[in-house]
Amino acid sequence: EKLIHIVNNLREQIYRFRVKYISQMDSYEGLVREHEEIVESIRIGNREKAEEITIRHIENQERAVIEMLD
Repeated sequence: EKLIHIVNNLREQIYRFRVKYISQMDSYEGLVREHEEIVESIRIGNREKAEEITIRHIENQERAVIEMLD
């Protein structure tokens, strides 16, 4: 039960962070662009490019999270 409470608390904090981060217009536009690039790469069957963009996207999000926490 305690572990469930901890996980739920973490989910709530992540949700709040995502809302705050996405509400910043420049961040939102960048997120949409990255997702569009990933989808397009998958659509045309370019697995390597999709993987590269996905990794870049995750790294960008990691940096953004760290910056917001500082």
